[in-house]
Formats: sequence, structure tokens, C-alpha cells
Amino acid sequence: MISLLISVALAAPPAHYDPDRVASGSTVFRGFSEQAAPKFDALQSELSRTSAATAALARVGHNSRAVMDAKLAMAAWQNPKR
Repeated sequence: MISLLISVALAAPPAHYDPDRVASGSTVFRGFSEQAAPKFDALQSELSRTSAATAALARVGHNSRAVMDAKLAMAAWQNPKR
């Protein structure tokens, strides 16, 4: 038991693992990152354009629905059923 306590007391301090530091030192990671970055940037650009177009479509669809609802309400008001 005493030998265990002595070995623990003399042991080196615990190591700190920093994944960013390890990854930056890895040539495999660096090579992959250099190849993936332009592809990621292109996809991100495409996604932002697609998102803007989707938002515009949603606005048009919402406005079209609001216009249609207003026209139906106006028609119902002008021609009430008896």
C-alpha cells in the first residue's frame, strides 16, 4: 500500500490533451483540411443562395395566400348568400 502511495506521489502531472493542437500537427488532418475547405466554402455559398431563394419563395407564397384570402373575403362580402 505504501509503495502505491509513493508511486502516485512521484508520478508526473496529468497530461493535457488539446485536440486542436494535435490536429494542427497532423499532416493527414492538414492535407484533408486543405482539400475540404474549398469544397465546404462552395457548398456554404450554394446553401446561402438557396436559403435566400427559399425565403423569397416563402414570402411570395405567403403574400399570394394573403391576397387570395382577401379576394375571397371581398367576394363573399359583395355577394352574400341569402
